[in-house]
Amino acid sequence: MLVSAPAPSIPLFHPEALMPSSPADQPKSDVITVRSPRDGTVLAEVAKTPVAEVAALADRAREAQAAWAALPVAERVQRVKSIRHRWAARGLELAQVLMKEGGKSEAEALTSEVLPSLNLFDYWCKAAPGFLARERVALDPLNFPKKKGFVDLEPLGLIALVTPWNYPSSIPLRALVPALLAGNAVLWKPSEFAPLTAQIVHDIFAPDLPPGLVALVQGDFAQGEAVIDARIDGVSFTGSAATGRKIAVRTAERLIPVSLELGGKNAAIVLDDADLDRASAGVVWGALANGGQNCAAVSRVYVTKGAAAEFEKRVRARLARVKSGPEAGEYFDVPPLINARQMERVAAQVDEAKGARTEALAPGGRQGDAGNWYAPAAFKDPGAGLAIVREETFGPAFTLTVVEDEAEAVQRANEGDYGLSASVWTRDLARGERVAKKLDVGTVTVNNTSFTPVITNAPWSGRRSSGHGTTNSHRALAEMVRARFILLDWNKGSEFWWFPHDESLVTLARGLLRFLTAGFSNKLAGLPAALKLLPARIKAISGPVV
Repeated sequence: MLVSAPAPSIPLFHPEALMPSSPADQPKSDVITVRSPRDGTVLAEVAKTPVAEVAALADRAREAQAAWAALPVAERVQRVKSIRHRWAARGLELAQVLMKEGGKSEAEALTSEVLPSLNLFDYWCKAAPGFLARERVALDPLNFPKKKGFVDLEPLGLIALVTPWNYPSSIPLRALVPALLAGNAVLWKPSEFAPLTAQIVHDIFAPDLPPGLVALVQGDFAQGEAVIDARIDGVSFTGSAATGRKIAVRTAERLIPVSLELGGKNAAIVLDDADLDRASAGVVWGALANGGQNCAAVSRVYVTKGAAAEFEKRVRARLARVKSGPEAGEYFDVPPLINARQMERVAAQVDEAKGARTEALAPGGRQGDAGNWYAPAAFKDPGAGLAIVREETFGPAFTLTVVEDEAEAVQRANEGDYGLSASVWTRDLARGERVAKKLDVGTVTVNNTSFTPVITNAPWSGRRSSGHGTTNSHRALAEMVRARFILLDWNKGSEFWWFPHDESLVTLARGLLRFLTAGFSNKLAGLPAALKLLPARIKAISGPVV
């Protein structure tokens, strides 16, 4: 281990990695047992990467990175374009893996992961050469005569990438593609609940990259710790706030950069003048898509009292039409949860709300005898102290609270630890934008929700316990490169501020200060006087050394 850190009370990658709790689901020490979220059957066993081999994988990736970074950006772009073509060719195969391993419907797998990722490839391949190009720095010729400067962006080197199971192909790509185009190597630890998806993604990338450039580390918290503690130059992590904080401590001790995309407890504000048909459709989809296993999912809805009755009526009607459970067939809306532990977590929040006699718009509850199917749950006007209001749920459950007015809606939306995203629903776009600017979150959508992470040229970032750093857009590159400034100077004489420090320098500096603080007309009048001070200084610094 390369860092000296106090022993944490729980492992670095623990709780919210959500390990199965039943004995039958406990993983073997050297393999990951992959179970279907739909019916619990064993799909595969995937060998864990031995912890002792992680450091060697990191060293090999670092060696491959030197040759990769030496390639022109245009060549790296061509390699990534080839990966894009393979991604498209194997898209249906990838979707099948996402369906089996993650429980997604085919519609969910294609529209949330396979198809948007093609746009991601296209964006980065087109934009990266411009983002990475040498930048000329404008220098004032009066203050800095006979000089020019440039900024070169150089790769960090080896980036540790740790990704979750909820979008196991699209989330890694947000870092993988720009990191590679910038000239980096990647040490990738995917979730232990998505090893099959990780393997096919790795297989799609590998043929066009130097061997070892993207090193795949399969395993659980032990492998995750080994990746963070390897000889890396930066970290990109998507996951729980609890684990994100521990990674932040580890990286701070080593002074390496880290990007943390953490959880969310995202609010939707429905105003009196909203299109209630669209708002209710958007909120129900935003809360339940991918089973609510989405850091951008709608968790809390605040509707102003003038629209509350009609909005509630529409939400109830839409919830009644949502298809979920093993009897729904292949065209279900809400998939099963990823594992038994996650289902228990959601059930605990729902049961607490029921125990508090909170009015249910939809009761939730387990569906079927096998798998992790859980029916949608929604509660009206819950108590502020309930976990379903305060804590990230990451499941098909949300709350609806009636508020007095816009001001109260904004106040309630800004409560809590998280600051990832929010939505505002109103027919008045100017009003929607005004409200958006009052919300303490990284992303606000007006009359839409929960989909902007697929807009590759728009930044995705959080505040407070939702983390820091950015994925998507040119701002993401700041997490993956170092800037080097180079100044070229063809001046043959000494600079006026060089030694000796004498009366001529002080007189000139005072004259320049008077000149710079004068008004425009006085500047013109004082310019000759300032210039008269230069000869004495030039004479003072121009004498022979010997």
